[in-house]
Amino acid sequence: MEVQEFGKQNSRKIMLLPGNMMNWRQFEAVIPLLEKQYHVIAVSTDGYDDTGKTTFTTAEAMAEKLEQYIKEEQDGAIDLVLGESMGGATAGMLFHRQKVKAIPHNSKCRYGERGAADAKPKAQIILCVLSSILATQMPCRSRRSGA
Repeated sequence: MEVQEFGKQNSRKIMLLPGNMMNWRQFEAVIPLLEKQYHVIAVSTDGYDDTGKTTFTTAEAMAEKLEQYIKEEQDGAIDLVLGESMGGATAGMLFHRQKVKAIPHNSKCRYGERGAADAKPKAQIILCVLSSILATQMPCRSRRSGA
């Protein structure tokens, strides 16, 4: 497992769990926006952590490993765990096990055909989700309204 932290000066913590066969860099385009207001903890799960020495086994095993990390490195609590695709299974498992304080969210956001060009709309969706869950004062823009 590899963990990258950004915006450590911020008190609210969010953990980003990538989808299947992805690492923390899946969120690289949105991290600069998130780290302005949040302590961002971006995780590469076992098997995708660039060490070549780990293997992903199950979401439950990954949740156990993350629980230990959260207890040891994050004072036992994360304000929000956002899981993309398969990362959502791990986020749900963290919540289900109730061993650490974590609110799960499974992101249905996807990069479109334009790849990184879709990062800004995806970041806005993530910020809107965070705003509603954490009750912060962040403006959410609707594509329909043109705002």
